[in-house]
Formats: sequence, C-alpha cells, structure tokens
Amino acid sequence: MLVLMTWRVMAEDKVCIQCATPNLRDKWSSTGLPKQPAGLKYDKDCADVGASKMVLKEWLSGNCASSCFELMVPVDGYYQYVRGCHEDFVWDEMKVQLTNGTQNCQVNQVPDYGNVGILTKETEFASAYAGTSFCPPVDSTTATKCMVLYDGKVTVNGVEECSSGAVHTCKSCEENDGTGSCTASTSGTCKGVYCSKTSGKLNGHFYESRGCASFNPFARDVCSWSDQTFNVSSGVETTVGLSFRVDQCFCEGELCNSTPPYLSAWIISIISLSFLVFA
Repeated sequence: MLVLMTWRVMAEDKVCIQCATPNLRDKWSSTGLPKQPAGLKYDKDCADVGASKMVLKEWLSGNCASSCFELMVPVDGYYQYVRGCHEDFVWDEMKVQLTNGTQNCQVNQVPDYGNVGILTKETEFASAYAGTSFCPPVDSTTATKCMVLYDGKVTVNGVEECSSGAVHTCKSCEENDGTGSCTASTSGTCKGVYCSKTSGKLNGHFYESRGCASFNPFARDVCSWSDQTFNVSSGVETTVGLSFRVDQCFCEGELCNSTPPYLSAWIISIISLSFLVFA
C-alpha cells in the first residue's frame, strides 16, 4: 500500500520519481550510495516506471535542486532499482548537477554474473548489466520523462539508449578482521569499467577491499563516507544488524584503486567527511 510523502509537492516544484525495489532495503551496500533515505518507498513496481501510477504524488521526491538519477544493479538474480533526487542519497559535495540539461546514461555488462531476471515480467537474460542515468528534474506532471532504465527497455544487450564505458584493469583483494591481505602492492587484478576501494570497519572489525565495478553512483572519481547498519538474515524470522562504516571510492582508469594519480582531487572531495590514506 502506498503511503503519502511527508513533504508537499507543489505544481512549480522540479521533482524526480523516488523509490527502490524491496530487495535493496536490507542490501543497500549493493548500490554504493552512502545515504538511505528514511522515507524511501520500496515496491517492486519501481522496476517499471512505464506504469501510469508512477506519476502519482506518492512516488515523487520533494523539490530537487540536483539531478534525478536511476541506478540499476543485479542482486539475488534479479534487476534491482533505485530512483530519486540524487542529493537525497549522497552528501552535498557528491551530488550530480547536469549543466547542459541533457540526460547522461551508462550501462555496462557485469562479468560472470550468470542469469538475471526481470522483477515484473517472466523474463530472464543470460547477460547481466548495471548502470546509472542522470537527468534534470521536471515538473510533477511529466516526471516519467526523466526515466530510461526500467524493465521494459532492458534487453540481453543492456539498454539501447545508454552508452557503455571502456574496460580497465583494477587491483583486486579483500581483508576482513585480519583474514586476507589487501594493499596497493597486491598482485590480484580484475577487469571492469570502474575500479573501487572500500576501507573502514565492518561490524566493528577492520575491512578493506579493492575490486571492479560496473557502475559508479557518483558519475565521477570520488570517495564518500558511508555509515549504515544492514539487517542480515541469520535464520527463520531472525535478523542481525551489521554496522558498515567505511570510505568507498570509485575511479575510472588503469589500476586507479592502488595509488591513483589524482589522489589530491579525491582528498579534496572528501575532506569535510573523512580522511583516507591509500596504503
């Protein structure tokens, strides 16, 4: 059942469709987004914005001063979606604001994922994709014009309207509470459009990983602090809260998650949030 937003949507407001598919409620780390809005709507129909009910006020953000965004990622064998006003999901320093008024969409293949299904249809593809789309907010009567990533447009080859990025080599490793080793000198690598690094505390224990990503929720090279708690099932009707307090970094370039040449730019982008040293 839909619940009314706590804010009013005025006719002159510039808004975005704002929702997420239910599986992401407890698996928010899959999105790479540092903020999980408390009033976010979770509904499987968020996967298909072609539905007419998506223009109802219950599905709209408040007035949006940044860009609208969509994020599509395969989780648990199905495409999952987040949509909304970007400033509600990231820190102010990280929000995307398009200057030319056009849409920016990129979708990339997720290597070795296996089959992926469509939430609202009996459809399954052998190749999985992930991506983001950014566009200017619009008035509340035309909010669906801003959306490209949805079930009706996903094919075995991705989304036709979206571009794809060049593949790079990234460092790949993981260290969790003393198990494993993950430093800039690691010899492990992977292939991806983006490289990533996560460093901090997972459930109170030191955690660090470097790897590859098929999407970047910030649309640029950046590091962002994330302080969240995730509910993880540990049995029938039992959940455990795991704290996730880390710096998450995304970059685009060869081995950029070891010691990136633009480290100073990353530090500037997060200096008000946290301090990160690449070991």
